[in-house]
Amino acid sequence: MTKENFFPSEELIYEALYSNSRKINKKYLISKLKEKGIYVSNNDDPELILKYYSKLIHGYTGFATMLEDVSTKPKGEKTTSVNIDIKPSDQNEPTKEISLTSMKDKFIKNIDKDNHDVVYTPHTDRETGNVTIDVEYSEIDYSKTKMIQRKHKVAVIELINENDSIKIRHTANEFIRKRVNKLSNIIEKEIELPIEKREIDFSGIANKNILTDFLTTLYAKIKILKPISVLSVKMIKPKNLDDNTSLDAEDDDINDEEVDEGINLNNAIFNGKNVITTGAYQNLKKNNYYVSSIKWESSIDEEDIKGKLEIIAKFNNHDEVSDFVYRVNGLYKYNSKRKSNSNYLRHITDKNICSRINNEIEIAAKEISEKLIGKYGGLNNG
Repeated sequence: MTKENFFPSEELIYEALYSNSRKINKKYLISKLKEKGIYVSNNDDPELILKYYSKLIHGYTGFATMLEDVSTKPKGEKTTSVNIDIKPSDQNEPTKEISLTSMKDKFIKNIDKDNHDVVYTPHTDRETGNVTIDVEYSEIDYSKTKMIQRKHKVAVIELINENDSIKIRHTANEFIRKRVNKLSNIIEKEIELPIEKREIDFSGIANKNILTDFLTTLYAKIKILKPISVLSVKMIKPKNLDDNTSLDAEDDDINDEEVDEGINLNNAIFNGKNVITTGAYQNLKKNNYYVSSIKWESSIDEEDIKGKLEIIAKFNNHDEVSDFVYRVNGLYKYNSKRKSNSNYLRHITDKNICSRINNEIEIAAKEISEKLIGKYGGLNNG
């Protein structure tokens, strides 16, 4: 569905506003009705006023503005990618030409065609032919209040030509993964061959140390980024590790929440030290704990972006060592007007810069994973 023919139902509007009732008030609703030329009394019940408003016809822009007014900004989601090989196994057979624009059109036409709560906005790069699809949708979160909580979300799917493969880079959540799987099926039908997916996945390797080696190598090996410091790591206890294992160095500084949930080490408790140089980290590593996530700072000095970045990378499924995801949290910005914490993170809004950084992270991840699989052995899914 496109923005032009998106008209939210009365029920959708009512749920979106009523579930955020703590964030809106009668004055807001009255002002919105006044914009539509409808006047109500300040003495009217807020829920009755809300019903008036939800019965009106609203287009995409009006609904999006309303959600922006009543919702807090969502935390940025992580990113992942998968490469789909389109080259035939027979080396003598030519690779079939595929139009990413055609794939995009078929995807948007057939996916969610009856779901009026999902809006796809595609963009095609004229120089490269690569396609970006912005996906706007809403989800119900039952955990927030007793009432239904509907959250407006924005995600991204990118289609990138890479020689004999198509890279699909996308927001790493279940809603988008389901749609990426359907997109893969469309590509498979187009090339008329079984497809092979390639992603960072060590699930065939029993030795969990590969996870530590991968994450602690990645932060230092991204081509356009110069590592500054590791801010935090999460250390996971292997299931077969004896609970009486001795942990010596700087044990009192370890933030041990729940053993099953892992141990978080961060540079705040080590006076800004690079976490992986601390005795606590080395001691945990010696006792076979492994890293499941890492957050670090790197500097970047490109023509169109300079400064210090904060990045996080992890495996969502650390038991299987699969589902690799990452996120560039932002670029540190200095604000001289602030009395404290003058350096704050600012999201990078330039899509070309974001894509370039993401691409370098993925290139480094692929190269490191190939080397480590060769070192540790096991099944190669990446």
